[in-house]
Amino acid sequence: MRAAPHPTSPSPRRAGLCPLLTASLLLGLVLFAAVPAAVADDGPALTRDDVGRWLALRMETAELQRRMAKQAGAYDDLPRAFAEQRKALLDASGYGAARFDAHGERIWGAVNALNNADTRDREQAMLADDIQRHCAPDAAQALGLPDNDSAEQRAMIDEMRALGVPEAQLAKMQRALEQMPSAEATASELCRASQMQRDVTTDAHQRVVEATRRDWPAVRPWLDSLAHFEDWYAGNRSDPPRLR
Repeated sequence: MRAAPHPTSPSPRRAGLCPLLTASLLLGLVLFAAVPAAVADDGPALTRDDVGRWLALRMETAELQRRMAKQAGAYDDLPRAFAEQRKALLDASGYGAARFDAHGERIWGAVNALNNADTRDREQAMLADDIQRHCAPDAAQALGLPDNDSAEQRAMIDEMRALGVPEAQLAKMQRALEQMPSAEATASELCRASQMQRDVTTDAHQRVVEATRRDWPAVRPWLDSLAHFEDWYAGNRSDPPRLR
């Protein structure tokens, strides 16, 4: 995801962060926030049987939810009643609600990390291409970046003068053009922003991988069943997954 420069950010010639660098910092915050909650669980790696048992119980809680929803009128407080019966079901299974929920976060975190591997690779390739283009010695010319003292701008001022535009207005336009960054400064800013975007993206991706990698071997065999469960739970198919 590419963050857009904030319209009120200061220009590169003024104090403070330039727009593209500010955007890259914001991107980093967004990516760090996306790191799965599994990073907070330092228990041992899940096994294939752990994931299968969790999914079987998740299907039971889903069935419980559906049955109670059909009899909603029988409960004064349906959400509270469901929470109580769900806890009782999980406690009776020997799993416990807290451990069940913690494993669920880890399982779905691993699912997302495994399913998004191709996306991460494509994003890294795009960022590498951006750096190659924005940091090239001839980037300003190759990218067609506008300069603050170009022949085209001077010609435009001359044409407007010939059309009778007051000198005071022309002087104001000239000052505005002079405050623009040079093409080389803009290219340098693009280069720094691209490098920062690569660094924060790579760091965030690595945190996601490190938080979930230990559970990949246990979750990978269940990817199809977990996707099937999601479709069934969302009402997109009528048949629940068959657990093997």
